Parts: sequence; C-alpha cells; structure tokens
Amino acid sequence: MKTMKPLSHEQTLIIDILKMAVSNMHDDKSDNKLVIDFSNVNWFAFYKLINEQGIFPFIYKKINEYIPNEIFPMFLEEYKKHIQYIDLLIDEIKEVAELAQRQNIHLVVSKGVVLSKLIYDDVYVRKAGDIDTYLNDNDVPVMHSILIEHGYIHKATKNNEEHTLPFPILKYSYVHHEYWEYIKEVSKKEYVYLELQRFIQNKITHQMQDFLNGFQMMELNGAVIKTFDVEHSLLLLTINTYVDSQWFNSGPRLKGYFDICNYYTKFSKYIDWDRIYSLSDKYNIHEVIYRVLSDVNEIFNDCIDIRIIQLFKSDTSNKLFFEWNTPVLLRIFQSELDHERSIKKQLIDRCFSHNNPNFIAPKIVDFTGGDYDKFIDVKYGFSFQFGFKRSSSCLILELHFEQRFFDSLEDFLLDIAFINEDYNESNLCKYAFCIVKNEGHIKANNVDETENKDCEIIMTSDLIYTISIPYNLIGVDKNDLPVKLAYNVSLSERMHKNVMLLISEHWYFNLEYWENPPIIQLQT
Repeated sequence: MKTMKPLSHEQTLIIDILKMAVSNMHDDKSDNKLVIDFSNVNWFAFYKLINEQGIFPFIYKKINEYIPNEIFPMFLEEYKKHIQYIDLLIDEIKEVAELAQRQNIHLVVSKGVVLSKLIYDDVYVRKAGDIDTYLNDNDVPVMHSILIEHGYIHKATKNNEEHTLPFPILKYSYVHHEYWEYIKEVSKKEYVYLELQRFIQNKITHQMQDFLNGFQMMELNGAVIKTFDVEHSLLLLTINTYVDSQWFNSGPRLKGYFDICNYYTKFSKYIDWDRIYSLSDKYNIHEVIYRVLSDVNEIFNDCIDIRIIQLFKSDTSNKLFFEWNTPVLLRIFQSELDHERSIKKQLIDRCFSHNNPNFIAPKIVDFTGGDYDKFIDVKYGFSFQFGFKRSSSCLILELHFEQRFFDSLEDFLLDIAFINEDYNESNLCKYAFCIVKNEGHIKANNVDETENKDCEIIMTSDLIYTISIPYNLIGVDKNDLPVKLAYNVSLSERMHKNVMLLISEHWYFNLEYWENPPIIQLQT
C-alpha cells in the first residue's frame, strides 16, 4: 500500500485544537482558552479542512478571535449561513415532530441538531445537512402523505436528472436503510432536506422496532421531541461513524470521533455499560464498537477508559471485513481518491486470491458450456437460470427465463457486471450492461440505458436467449487463456420512469458479495 504523507501543519493544528478542547472539558477549572500557536497557518487550507471534516462550527467558536482580519469575513459568513440553516432545521423538526405525534406515528429524530443539543447543550455546535428521522417501515406511507401535504417533495436523482416521486421509494436498493430525500422550500431558494430511515444503516434491520423503543423526550427550543436515549444515541453515533469510515467515496472524518469522545466525557457517569454490552450483543455489533472506540482513543490520547473498550473485544471469528494498516489519523486526512483506491485494493485482493474459495475452484467455461446457476429474487420470487460458454471471439451468456418472470420483464432490468482485477484502473467494474424487454423484445442496453450495439442477443428457443460479449470488452485476449473473470448478476425494478430499485444490495457496496465473488475460468 502507498505510504501516506505525515500530517500537514494545518491538519496537526486541527487535532491540537480538538485535543485541547477535550482536555478542557475534563478540567472543571479550565477557562477554555486555547494555548496554541497560530503562526504560519495557511488559513484557506485550514478553512477547507474543517469544512471537509464536518467540524467548522465547533472550530470557529473556539478560534474566531485568532483568525486574521483579512480572512475573518470568509469564516464569519460561513458561520452565519450555518446559524441560519440550523434555525430553519429546528423550525421544521418542531413542525414534523408535532405532525407525527398527531397521527400517533412513533417518529424519533437524531443526529444533526439533536445530537448537538444532546452532546454540547448548544444546537449550533454541530454541522447538519438535513433532518434525520427514524420510524417503523409500516408508518412510512402515512408519514409520506403528511410531508407531501405540508410542502415537502419526494425526489430522486438518476443520471443527473431529478424526478418527483409519487409514492415512497427507497434509495438504490430494496434493502436500503432510507428513502429518497424529502425536500421543502422554506423560503426563497432556501431548502430543508428530510430523511425517513427505517433501519440503522445495514447493521440494525429486523430488530429496528426494539431500537426505536429506546427513546427519550427532549426539549428543543420550546418544543418536546423524541430522540434516542443515552445508550441508543451512543450506539447510533458509533454505527454511523463506523459506516462512514468504510464508505467508498468519503472515508473516516473527525466529526464522528470527536462527537463520541465528547459524548463519553459528558455521559460516562450515566451510561449503563451493562446495557450497552447487552444491546451490542443483541445487535451483533461488538466488533463495530470495539473498532470505533479504539480509533477514538488513538486520536484523542486514550480519552475512553480502556477497560470499557476491552468489553467489546470479540474472541469470535466475526471480524470486520476491512483491515487497515494505516493509523486512523492518517486515514482521516486521506483524499477521497486515495481512500477509494485503498478499499478497491482490498476488494480486488479478496476477489482474485486464495482468500476467495471461488478463485481456487472457478467454474470452467469452454465451447460446450457448463452447469447453470439459478437466480431467485428475494422480493417477488422470480427466477431464471444462467450459464456461460465461449466462442473463438466472445464470452456467451445463456439465459433461461421462467414464464412468469419473462412476462413481467418490462418492469425490470437484469444487470451484468464484470470486476476489474487491475489495481491501476480507475473503475472497479471493467464492463457492465443490462438486459431489458421493450415492446416484447429482449435487447441489451448500456448502464445509462442507451442501446448497447456491441453485444449480440439471439433467441435460441422459447424463453432461452444468448448474449455474445466480445472479448475485448471484458479485457480478454484469447491468446492468454486460461483467464479468470469475476462477475455479478443482479436485478433492478423500475419504480417510476427511469428510477430503478435493486432487488438486492448493489454488488459494489455489498460486503457479503465480496466474501466469495463468483469466478469463471475461460479455458483454451
């Protein structure tokens, strides 16, 4: 793995400010003055970093008196915008919470403004981009109607095109934890975004009702709302920090770790750690808590009692998928591109190595073909069989449809993707296309739904089709056979216009897929 540069002066300064703030919270006699040298600071780089890390409001309130006059207006303007937006969010939180209560909908509000009040006793300390609400999935249709009646629009974005949705649609996949955003114009060109979340990421799903029962009432600027109680708020914060740290296009950020450190400092005397352990065991997240709390201690000099962290150290084989050889502080300031590359390398290593049992024993593909796999979708129970064979110039995919699925195919896309084994390529997918049915005819499209003119489709008999994929599209040179290819087959449902919903999680983000990706081997 590429060696990372040491922290810059501005990055080190940010860490020093946060560490001193944590230290001052521990010290009741502290006057909260910072004893830090602000000379030789690149203030533009500093401004960019604290925004990227999601800690601008906190840092601004701590250091505004040290900001040079010539750069101060930029910081002040950003902070004023933040204050104005938080005020808009609070007004909407109060209204939405009241509307839900009138309809007896158990709606819990967390993250953003609410955690700012809970952790810092100040609604303006944390940066917030939207309103995060949590509810039972069965209550979503009624909550959707309430939001629409009160000025919200349910919108999805596909291929840079926005679509107003007529009914609640989940983001991206059938197993996703939240629905597409609800957007309200609260004043001229001032918008508030609201999320309806039915799960806690992908970590707490079928036990979500139990999690929702762990709530408390909170006073928020004159209104009383529901938020999670002390233990469940910590679990939510920890899970979100962990998931963000693994995400392909962002990586870990200081905001979550700093929040957890301050949360522990404030509530350490009140947290029921036996209850936390019991809940963690129920939700199977010991390893997540152990990893995140260990990272917090690595960043903030053992601010959490190590004996508490050790409670969650698992002796089982249930280890987290990604392993990092780089200190968390360096990963925090890693560029999004470098973070994505480091994850891609781990995925490729997992796929094309002896860590993958299917790499050791791939399915052999020759001129005659082999066994067929069966695909069964988890939502409707549709099924089809597929298998591979090869010609002198193409990989041939053979599809055997069942009648019920074939009759409904116009409402679906069948997605085929091949995984890139080259670390140096920018895309983890080397080639992808989809199979669609239009006016009774089966054809191939590109992923952007334009016509694919490279892959030939032939109906060989009733409900049986072959798709010929030229070798050059999948990076195969027939002179280099045998060659191994990793692939994925998935199904998407057309929900509204060109807004699609994957029946299962997208392979790119699905760690279960990466445990043992399917492999075929093209023989000579």
